[in-house]
Amino acid sequence: NKMNYHLINASYAESTMSKEITSNSTYSGVLRVQSEVISYKPDVVLMFLGTNDLGRHIALSSFLTDYENTIVLLKKNLPKTKIVAVGLLPRVDFTKEQIAEFSQTIQNLARRMDIFYINPYSWLGAGDFNDALHPSQKAQTKLADEFFASLIKMKLINL
Repeated sequence: NKMNYHLINASYAESTMSKEITSNSTYSGVLRVQSEVISYKPDVVLMFLGTNDLGRHIALSSFLTDYENTIVLLKKNLPKTKIVAVGLLPRVDFTKEQIAEFSQTIQNLARRMDIFYINPYSWLGAGDFNDALHPSQKAQTKLADEFFASLIKMKLINL
């Protein structure tokens, strides 16, 4: 809060963007947007979604449909909010090419839906993860700093 911004994290462990619920995924991002994002009326929404969908082998087409529907819902209910789609972080259980394909799909959708896009893939290294998937506390601070710098550079927030 040193920058006078309030961060609300609406994430859940093992949740997916898709309504296509798998046995290990009980929280759908699509179903939570109304109560956990729109109700706050944020200035900026970072859509940092997709890694669990990739990990749960949700079809890219299903993910894309739900991601697009979420953007439409956000734009309809929060017309002044700046929406930023975010690519995926590295994972050890998927190749760089598989992650790039998912991220490229997100970037293409962002362009088509006229929202912003950030690619954080290079922000963290192998030593920044607790378990090769989840960023350490120190890495989470690094991510927050990178996001903040990106949002300033994109002129989405001011100091």
